Amino acid sequence: MKKLIYIFILLFSITSFSQQEASKWYFGRNAALDFSSGNPIPISGSELNTDEGCSSFADSSGNLLFYIGANPVFPNNLTVWDRNDNPMPNASPALGTGLEGDVSSSQAALTVPAPGNPNLFYIFTLGALSSGNSGFFYYELDMTLNGGLGDISAGPFDLSDGNALSWSEKVTAVKGDDCNTFWVISFVQNRFYAYKVDDIIGVAISSPVISVLNNAPDVRGYLKISPDGTKLVSANMGSGTFLYDFDNVTGVVSNPQTLNLSGNTGYGVEFSLSSQKLYISTGDFASGSQENLYQFDVSLPTIANINTSRELIHTYINARGALQMASNGKIYRASRDSARISVINNPEETGAASNYSHQTVDLGGPISSDGLPPFISSLLLPLEITESGSTVPLNNQIQNLCNGTDITFTPEPVAGSPTYVWTFDNGTSVVELSNGSSPNLTLTTINNTNDGIYKLTVTVIDECGIPTTLEGEFTIEVFDQPTAVQPSNMVQCDDDNNGTIPFMLTDQDAIINTDAGMSITYYLSQVAADAGTVGTELSSPFETGSTTIFARVENVLNTPCYDTTSFGLEVYATAFPSTTVSLLAACDNDSVGTDTDGLILFNLHDRATEILNGQAAADFTLTYFTDAAFTTQIPVADEIAFTNTIAGGQTIFVRMTNNLNTAICFADTSFEIEVFELPVLLTNSITLIQCNDDLTLIEAFNLRLKEDEISADFSSETFTYYETSAEANAGIAGTEIPNPTTYPNQIAGFDTVWVRVETINGCHRVAQVDLDVNPSSAVMTGFVTQIFSECDDPTNTTDVVSTFDFSSVTTDI
Repeated sequence: MKKLIYIFILLFSITSFSQQEASKWYFGRNAALDFSSGNPIPISGSELNTDEGCSSFADSSGNLLFYIGANPVFPNNLTVWDRNDNPMPNASPALGTGLEGDVSSSQAALTVPAPGNPNLFYIFTLGALSSGNSGFFYYELDMTLNGGLGDISAGPFDLSDGNALSWSEKVTAVKGDDCNTFWVISFVQNRFYAYKVDDIIGVAISSPVISVLNNAPDVRGYLKISPDGTKLVSANMGSGTFLYDFDNVTGVVSNPQTLNLSGNTGYGVEFSLSSQKLYISTGDFASGSQENLYQFDVSLPTIANINTSRELIHTYINARGALQMASNGKIYRASRDSARISVINNPEETGAASNYSHQTVDLGGPISSDGLPPFISSLLLPLEITESGSTVPLNNQIQNLCNGTDITFTPEPVAGSPTYVWTFDNGTSVVELSNGSSPNLTLTTINNTNDGIYKLTVTVIDECGIPTTLEGEFTIEVFDQPTAVQPSNMVQCDDDNNGTIPFMLTDQDAIINTDAGMSITYYLSQVAADAGTVGTELSSPFETGSTTIFARVENVLNTPCYDTTSFGLEVYATAFPSTTVSLLAACDNDSVGTDTDGLILFNLHDRATEILNGQAAADFTLTYFTDAAFTTQIPVADEIAFTNTIAGGQTIFVRMTNNLNTAICFADTSFEIEVFELPVLLTNSITLIQCNDDLTLIEAFNLRLKEDEISADFSSETFTYYETSAEANAGIAGTEIPNPTTYPNQIAGFDTVWVRVETINGCHRVAQVDLDVNPSSAVMTGFVTQIFSECDDPTNTTDVVSTFDFSSVTTDI
């Protein structure tokens, strides 16, 4: 930085030049712009009509002195027009011979002020190999001639060193390290020529510094040197674009390095004011070519790092276009056959932050061609002003600040004993804020009354002993500071329980801030919210699990005016109860009332596992209701002993609720409870009687004989017989009587079995079945059995019929 300041002071020591010398641009098809106010304003009346190279120059107050270029009528010579748009007598092919140079030369002309002589200028010109008039020349232009309008006083002087036929179309200049010196650099083939210009001999035509380098340059394209005088770049349309080191003490060019343009052809080149960013435009002489605009960070230590830093700023189809920095610190880009040119608003910023604006600078009717007027790069160095603690220059920029801010502005150090004058222009009047040895300007609790232009003027005797005036200015605009209100957390139930769900973050906008002119963006960290980098904000809807979101509220007119807040996103598992819960049923019993009233006790939790549908019981609570509106909740104490309120059964409604969020994360289902009727018995006891004639009193009984007497619905019911009442009531498989139709009584004479009468729903009652075995009447009367036998009638032996005589039978009663 100290070296940069030193160069700048020396520059102004020459003839007290200021940035205004580069404030008038004449180029293209009658196009002209005035940068005196900081913004380009179209100028009418230009006579210039050229394809590429041109030059123009103003005095220290910004008044046009002259402009230079070719026109279609005399394409192979240059004309110098005075401030009244008239050709100078000795500098016009229409009036005489004109100047060497060509309409198709990339940098056909460059103006360098003569050190120590404010009325003398050196005009360096270049022809074009394609036109057969190539070569490197210079002229002297004396502003005291032609009635003060200026004219060529000497030249041409040939600087081609015998190489005119192969000389390039490139030239650039920079302030030298010595007092009152410039270096003017051009090249031919593989040799750079650096001519020193000073206040003693003028252009040192006989002693150029020649640097022989191993490269293969093309004659077409632009050559530029960085404002700090340390780097040189050459865009060679047919053979690559190269970056070099330059020594502004010796004039030596060294260290050629190839810039990677990804196969594109370089044409326009320009450095930012800090000399850290380099811009290169590509294209071709034919219309319909692709033009790319690249940015490189040339402050990086190696060419590999520099090439890796390449950013594509813009691309479109046109031809080719020059790049040129203006006194406002912005870089402009020509567009062939367009009434507008483009601008890089923040060339010190990286990538998209450089704020390229395509074809937005109106020329007021005239048309741009390929070229723009080049200037000595160090002429454009301002007195650099920064915000205290920052290294970013504010010169010719709008400083957007927030209401209530305290801020201090600091200029770069100036050697000697300078006087600092700060002034403020609010658009109505100019007020002097300070005048003295203090360089800084501090503003406290700023508001809208601080809107305006702040200018610093520094006067000092420079190291060359010449009075020098340095200037820098910037604009302040004050914007409202927003307030971010913290909203409640956003809560959602996970509709598929995969752990994430979309959140419509913008639903929080109306809570966080509703002021006009504010925008709200959302981020995943406080750091990201504070940075507010475009492209890092979250989209809405945003799918996530539970997390914290940070909101940034910023003034859309001034993004540094912002506030942040945060809120949580809460994701809870959704309840997915079974939609088809099986019937909960039981047979009527006397747990409530009688066993015929259709009212019993139910344990509603018997269906809990089924309702939970595989979800963890620890995570969810089941509550039971008797109505579909979920207004009549069954008390928790009754859930395991619930008496149906409708005889015979009813619908039970169930709400399954996430224990962590009972307000919204729930779902409903239902199931039926039913009381089955017990069988209706016609009798609780029947008797089966059998006669026995062998005195054992054991007989086989058909227990099913009187089932129709036990139950009227016997045909639809199941009858199962058991030897004990307990077994009959239990109905345990395997304990039943296996042969109910041939069951022998187990106790001689009398026995009892029990029958289980069961409905199709499994409800049962038990009836007693008595088995009564009686002896036959013969046994009871004491008869003795006698056997009578007869032979079959021999006349019919097949009918087994014969006649018996029982007269011999006697009784004994």
